[in-house]
Amino acid sequence: MLSALRSTLPLFFAVHGWKRAVLVVVLGMLNLLPAELRAGSINFYNTPGNTLLMQDGVTALDTNFVFEFGTFEAGFTPTGNNITNWIDNWKPFARAEAPSINGWNSSISYFNKSGILQLSGQSDQGLSADVFAAGELAYLWVYNDFSITDGSQWALVTNDSSDLNPTNDWLLPSPSEALPWEYPLSNALNPVWGGLHNVQGGGDFTAPLTAFTLQTHAVPEPGSVMLVLLAGLAWRIQRARRS
Repeated sequence: MLSALRSTLPLFFAVHGWKRAVLVVVLGMLNLLPAELRAGSINFYNTPGNTLLMQDGVTALDTNFVFEFGTFEAGFTPTGNNITNWIDNWKPFARAEAPSINGWNSSISYFNKSGILQLSGQSDQGLSADVFAAGELAYLWVYNDFSITDGSQWALVTNDSSDLNPTNDWLLPSPSEALPWEYPLSNALNPVWGGLHNVQGGGDFTAPLTAFTLQTHAVPEPGSVMLVLLAGLAWRIQRARRS
């Protein structure tokens, strides 16, 4: 019976929300939960048919885009001003990408991916050797190029304390937590970069003419970022002198 249950593992990860929570509780009570699921499972996803747009505000995200769930190194908070340091501080947990068997179905604008937060604190996805701790703030990073180059488009979203509601923040559970944890895009509230639920964050973009769920924004090349930072510094110095 246990071997049969293990063979249905892919089906388990295709289910999310309250159905998976009930399944885990029932299997746990029967002591039939596979070892792979005794650590905490983490699932991030959106609703099929959501409007996920590129920087031009018209084109839907295609198979070139990747959806990555993870956190940043302790003490690092991503902002538009330190965007050139994001990659060096990123800790990937799980990744949804095309084709659909890997979690991203561009034909229906749907991503869904799960990973196991093992008792060691590492992800079972093998993307890195990073260790994740309880309470780390999670982010969803959407990109077509994981580098700052001409043509790169990114979106970085989360649910943090900016909404003054700590009960729904995207915080990671303890590795010892056995129940599944869900991080739906519908629950994200803060677009650090890109657009989210008709609200625009950092980056260059063309505003969509209709309501949207997520929009990637253009990423400035390193030289452009430096010019922006220097311009801001000059403005602050000039203002200080006038005051």
